[in-house]
Amino acid sequence: MSDVSEASVYQLAVLRTELSNSSTLLAHMQGAVAFLISAIGVAKFLDSFWLFDLCGFGLTGLAFFVFLRGIRLFRRTRSTIEEEKANVHRLFGDGRYEKGV
Repeated sequence: MSDVSEASVYQLAVLRTELSNSSTLLAHMQGAVAFLISAIGVAKFLDSFWLFDLCGFGLTGLAFFVFLRGIRLFRRTRSTIEEEKANVHRLFGDGRYEKGV
């Protein structure tokens, strides 16, 4: 396989990885919103028993945990992707690999 085609294959792999990383972040956000809606439903729409309120607070905490975990995972994966881009840019540094893709 020539260097040009290897660079093209790598560019496509990076794009797929970046898209899947974004998709994973959105899935974490969706989960956090679902937990938050569940917390509101449990705390507000069920009887005002203290146990339901406690479950609502627990689900709210879980929602924030899932949201923050998603952001942390997204940033860590993004930095790994950027390191790999820099390594490949050094490998294909003669212009056949476009930095910034």
